Amino acid sequence: MSTKNHFFVTLFTLAIAAPNFVRAADSVQDRPSVFEIDGRKLYYRDIGTGLPVLILHGARLIVPGSWDETIDALVGGGYRVIYPQRAGRGKSDPHPVYLSLARDTRDMWALADHLKLKKVVLIGHSQGAFVARDMVLNRPKDVLAIVSEDSDSFGTLKPYAARASIDRFDTEDRASYEKYQETLRFVGRSTDYPSDYNVRRILMSRQSRPANDWKWQQVPDPADARIPEGRWCKVPLLVFTAGRGRIRQSDPETGELAKKLPAANARLVVVTKSGHGIHEEQPGLFNREVLTFLKSIGSQP
Repeated sequence: MSTKNHFFVTLFTLAIAAPNFVRAADSVQDRPSVFEIDGRKLYYRDIGTGLPVLILHGARLIVPGSWDETIDALVGGGYRVIYPQRAGRGKSDPHPVYLSLARDTRDMWALADHLKLKKVVLIGHSQGAFVARDMVLNRPKDVLAIVSEDSDSFGTLKPYAARASIDRFDTEDRASYEKYQETLRFVGRSTDYPSDYNVRRILMSRQSRPANDWKWQQVPDPADARIPEGRWCKVPLLVFTAGRGRIRQSDPETGELAKKLPAANARLVVVTKSGHGIHEEQPGLFNREVLTFLKSIGSQP
């Protein structure tokens, strides 16, 4: 079978198994609130009471409802969760000219001020963690702690995993790799984690890419925060990174990355059996670690 045909067979097979995956995307639409800024509408959820936690999704809402389990866990733990659909994503209006980290950051602080939030915890996934980084650099006294999920902004094992041999796969992941290697190679993601969930997520991302993708693609902006050298982050930092089946907590690459984290009070969690969306693929582990982290820094309501 050709690589192209293998790709479409995989797409069809995963589509049959995808109802629960797709239903999760619908569950987030539970009457979001609206905040107007510069004539634009920004939609967000505000649920729970207690210390505020601001969740910053990635570049696109591939599976919008994927944060529901984390939101439920945080609210159940006594926290207030604010989950915005950033400009140009979900139902929120895009910036009229272009999107940048500086503009995303300004939007998020404007929302926080509108809600009268004091000392927020930031949870950022992928591009969202870059926004969290700029937020703390702009207003460090207003941030209590940061959680970064598989993002170059604070540190990720992605380049290490890309260089690691497939010999590091366990038996289960090696079987999945044999199953999906042609598909992953076809979409240019040959070093990504070959689980059913992650492959389906990658294919869903390709299918859902909009024609007007300028709405969510960030461009450099002179107003973007400048990144200091060394351990510039003065708040507690929890960094999740996907091992993509190849790297584990005890591996030397983990130690190398841990030394590069930009905070003295930092913890690195390697989630071996996950792709880019750790909170989606391993929600139980992700939520436990986040709640433990928040309690450890004295932020328990």
